[in-house]
Amino acid sequence: MALTSVWFPETDDKTKLFKETIVRWGLATLALMCGSADPDCTEEECVNSCVARSLLTQDEADMVTKMGSNAVVPLLWMFDAYEVNLESKRGTDFKSHSIESKILAMRSGVGGVLTAVSSFGLTPLPLVHLILMSALVKMQLFLLAIKEGVNIADIVVGETSGKTPQIMFSILMTLSTPIIFQGLLEFVIMIRNPFGNDWVDFPTHLYHQQMRDEMFQFIAAGEEADSLDTVRDIKGLD
Repeated sequence: MALTSVWFPETDDKTKLFKETIVRWGLATLALMCGSADPDCTEEECVNSCVARSLLTQDEADMVTKMGSNAVVPLLWMFDAYEVNLESKRGTDFKSHSIESKILAMRSGVGGVLTAVSSFGLTPLPLVHLILMSALVKMQLFLLAIKEGVNIADIVVGETSGKTPQIMFSILMTLSTPIIFQGLLEFVIMIRNPFGNDWVDFPTHLYHQQMRDEMFQFIAAGEEADSLDTVRDIKGLD
């Protein structure tokens, strides 16, 4: 976005529309990526959310849906838009290469995130394995209850002193261990995907707002740079 603001400092309606569209498509890519990584969000809900937030027009949303709601689709549009708008600029080849490298880096980043947190990186265990894990945990808790029960019986019939504290500790172990196990399982469920809606997940909407504001600041900086005498002297403007 910083390159866009420098290479396109003009403030005419066409250039402004181009820069605003680049910002919109960039944010749409981030939104589609976050939505694809959220297991509780369907592809349709993700695309509709982009339309509701004015990140995609309805025609663009239909095209994205047709392409499988792929977050890379807006990046391809961005690259095409850059190539068209750079034709009249000096150093087009260099600038096109720079833009291509940046967009490919964004594409790699999108792929890396989705690989780490989507179905590629978080492939659920087969149902048989889940049942087996659940059965093993319950069996362990059942054996713990038997062990502590035998331990309490041994304390009661034995001749050791301090029976009450020992019995209370065994009861505490019997009650607290299942709670700890279930708490750990719930915590794992919450942190397994940072793009969900749990309180420990990333504030994706805040990230969108910060990126949007920063991009528009870049645009404003590029548009207003020519008002500085030093910049005009360096660029050879009258």
